[in-house]
Amino acid sequence: MATKKPTFEQVKKALEDYCEKHAGGKGDLIVRKPKDAKAYSEYASDKAICWVSVDGCDLYNIVNFHCGVKAFDAFQKFMDDLGCWFELGNAWNFNVFRVGE
Repeated sequence: MATKKPTFEQVKKALEDYCEKHAGGKGDLIVRKPKDAKAYSEYASDKAICWVSVDGCDLYNIVNFHCGVKAFDAFQKFMDDLGCWFELGNAWNFNVFRVGE
């Protein structure tokens, strides 16, 4: 697990890199600060590091179990290693939180 608390910029870059390496590219991935995401989703949390839209991105299939448990578990491990966890809003978006916050 990460020893430092990741910043918004670090999480955004890590998610973009993950999509490039494991989810067929970034596609329409959108990563926004929660205050900027309120216009897009009622589920954007002020307590999150960021809000993520995966509509039009293969990460959608991973977080919604369409790629199977192995792919989902690999994404969970990636998030754990980053020092974060995620919570789905709609099927096409989720919030990212720091572990312990």
